Amino acid sequence: GTKGIFNNTNTPGKRSRSITFTDNSGNLYLMGGTYIGYSTISVEYNDLWKYDISLQQWAWIGGYNTHTPGINGNYGTVGIESQNYFPSSRIELSPIVSNDGMVYIYGGFAPTFDGDTRYDLWKYNPTNNSWTLLFKPTNNSQNIVQLEVEDTNNRPGSLINYTSWFYGNSLWYFGGISRSTTDVDAAQKKIWKFNLTTQ
Repeated sequence: GTKGIFNNTNTPGKRSRSITFTDNSGNLYLMGGTYIGYSTISVEYNDLWKYDISLQQWAWIGGYNTHTPGINGNYGTVGIESQNYFPSSRIELSPIVSNDGMVYIYGGFAPTFDGDTRYDLWKYNPTNNSWTLLFKPTNNSQNIVQLEVEDTNNRPGSLINYTSWFYGNSLWYFGGISRSTTDVDAAQKKIWKFNLTTQ
């Protein structure tokens, strides 16, 4: 379909393991996912689709509407919100929706792109369909400066299949599988907090 246009013939197409969330109006969102065709080549998407409950129609609203193995995003500048920015392709993560309706995604997995790893944090604003890159360290390894003390040098590293919550204006992450270069496929038992007030 045409970007930003709702139509009863629009459809996101075949895929699995997509990222899903809802906005404060009850509309449904679907981002990314993967599709393995008859050639067994895995294709990851980074497109974003919105299903309008009142119209009962889909619209493609962000990312690349292409079918290629691994799709890079447009990262822009940390802390700057823009409709031109969007994350790269990824699967196997748990989005968090805050009380004000903002959506946060961390990490994830892209088997055919960028060394399998994701270790960035994004905020999506459904009101104006824009993204903000909040956090992207220089490497995918974990780092703990001091337990239970906030520090800009703390980082969870690459994580997939974790559990997540929103509480106390903070993002909370527990467990999952590490995808860092030094700790590949290691199950985790740490709990991490990202304070949205101090960032």
